[in-house]
Amino acid sequence: HELILIPDEFLHYVPFAALLDPERSDHPYVVQSFAVAEAPALRFLGDRQATAAVASGTRMLLVADPIYGADDPRLGARGDRASAPATSPSEHRGVLPTAHAEPDLARLESSAREAAQIRDLLGEQNVELLEGEGATRDAVLDRDLSRYRFIHVASHGLIDSEIPQLSALILSTRDQAGLVSDPYLRAADLLTRTFHAQAIVLSACDTALGKEYRTEGIVGLRYAALARGARAVVASLWPVSDGVAATLMVNMYRGLVAPEASTLPRGSSDGLEVARALADAMRQALERSPSLDPALWAPFTVYVAGD
Repeated sequence: HELILIPDEFLHYVPFAALLDPERSDHPYVVQSFAVAEAPALRFLGDRQATAAVASGTRMLLVADPIYGADDPRLGARGDRASAPATSPSEHRGVLPTAHAEPDLARLESSAREAAQIRDLLGEQNVELLEGEGATRDAVLDRDLSRYRFIHVASHGLIDSEIPQLSALILSTRDQAGLVSDPYLRAADLLTRTFHAQAIVLSACDTALGKEYRTEGIVGLRYAALARGARAVVASLWPVSDGVAATLMVNMYRGLVAPEASTLPRGSSDGLEVARALADAMRQALERSPSLDPALWAPFTVYVAGD
C-alpha cells in the first residue's frame, strides 16, 4: 500500500501519484491504490537513524495569508483576518523571477481559510499562528524551529534554479511599521536551522524544484528542510491553485489528526504517515470530482528521510 521512490534525472519531475494504472479502470490513478513518497537520494535513508528525535505533541508553527500590497485593508486595522476581504485574489501561489526589487504579488485569499481550518483541527492551543502583518521572515526566524512537530507555510513561492540557496517562500512584504526590508524566507535560511518536525509543509508553488545535482537530486527548499532534520517535507512540482491547495492541505491534516479514518493501512513511519494522509486527501478530491485535472490535485509530493 506504500511506494517509496528514489528518482533520478528527469524522473524527479514526474508526479508519480498521478500516473495511470492500466489494471484499475475503476480507480485509475496510482494514488488511489498507494501512498507515494520520495527520497531525494538513497543516502538520506541510509545515513540517518530512524530513531532520531521528533518533536513531541502536536505543536505547529502555521504561517499564512501574508500581506503583499499597500492597499491591503488589514494594514492599519486589526480584526478577524480570516474573514477580511481579499484585495486581489490570486489563483496560484507562485511568482516568476523579476528584475524589480518587489514583485507584484496578489493576496492568497484561500490561505486564510486553510490556516483557520487547520488550527481548528489541531486545536488553537497547539498552533502558533503567524498571519497578515505578523507573517514575516523575521518572525519565523526569531523562533526556535526545532520545537515544532509541524511547520506549515502557505504563501507565494519563488524558485531559483541557478542559485538554489536563493529559492524562497515570500512572506509579508509589509507590516504595521511599513515596508518589510526582507520578505524572503530562503533555502539558505533553512540550512541554518535544526528541525525535529514530523512534517514541514511548503504550501506554495514549485517548492519541490531547484537545481539538480547528480546523486543528490534537486536542491532547493525541500532539500534544505530534509537535510536539517525534517522527517517529511510536502512540496509542489508546479504552480498550485490557491483554492484547491487549501482544501488538500486541510484534508491532509484531518488524516494526520484522525488516522483511523484513513482509507490506507497505517504503519509506524512518521514520513509515511504524512504520505498516507496526503494520499487520502487526493483520493477525497477525486471522489468529489472524478474528472478533476491532475494539474489541480497532484502537484504535491511527500519527500521523506530517515524512515
